[in-house]
Amino acid sequence: MTYLKMWFNRVRCSLASYFYRKRTLSLGRAAHLAGLSRWDFIEYLSDNQVPVLDFTPEELEVEFAAIDRLAEELNR
Repeated sequence: MTYLKMWFNRVRCSLASYFYRKRTLSLGRAAHLAGLSRWDFIEYLSDNQVPVLDFTPEELEVEFAAIDRLAEELNR
């Protein structure tokens, strides 16, 4: 692999990571931009200390409320 191609791949991954962190791109679209599979992009994020799941407290509250509602429906 040429130096230029390696540099281009790094730039793609860096841009994809940036747009994923800013929530401009979904995980799938960011992985596509990076030229990686979703699993490889998750590994790239992990290697670069970028959280894959990054919820605000409010978002977590909504998610847990939805889980509680689902659990109640399943237990009926």
